[in-house]
Amino acid sequence: MNDTTPAPSEFTKSLAEFESIIREFDRDQVDLEQGIPKFKRGNELARLLLNRLSQIENEIKEIKAEFADLEEQSATPSDSELSE
Repeated sequence: MNDTTPAPSEFTKSLAEFESIIREFDRDQVDLEQGIPKFKRGNELARLLLNRLSQIENEIKEIKAEFADLEEQSATPSDSELSE
């Protein structure tokens, strides 16, 4: 990896691992002994990914609300502008 390529985030790594587990199950490549721990890990990853997606969604909502407030403030004339 060169210096300009950002390292994958924990979310990206977790998603890749989760997708890998799903592919193994879809292809019936998991034997019974490996299946239970992989299934547990898949559930753990799914929970982590959903939690992070929820956090990101909330952050986006906050940013949108801040931006809407900024737009509203810039669209509303200030007292000094009204007196001119």
